[in-house]
Amino acid sequence: MEDGDWEAAAHTKELLEELQRERRRQRNENTKGCLTTKTKITWRCLGDADYEPVWFRKKTETQVAYDLYEFTGEYWNSKAQRLWDRCTDIFHTD
Repeated sequence: MEDGDWEAAAHTKELLEELQRERRRQRNENTKGCLTTKTKITWRCLGDADYEPVWFRKKTETQVAYDLYEFTGEYWNSKAQRLWDRCTDIFHTD
């Protein structure tokens, strides 16, 4: 869009959004119906029992009926060092 090529920008945007939807479909494939009940929502219900957030850690809290996640602060170190290998490559379109 910076170059004024709106058609190419719109195409790239659609492609990136479709790739995001595909990743979500893959995560949700084995958990159909998980969110239809009023049980606590966990990462398993969101589609991947093994999923671990990159910049957060699970915090044990007995006062609430759902999982809490706490920011680890590691993002700022990764940003300063430009170390993004822990992140999902959301811009890879090949």
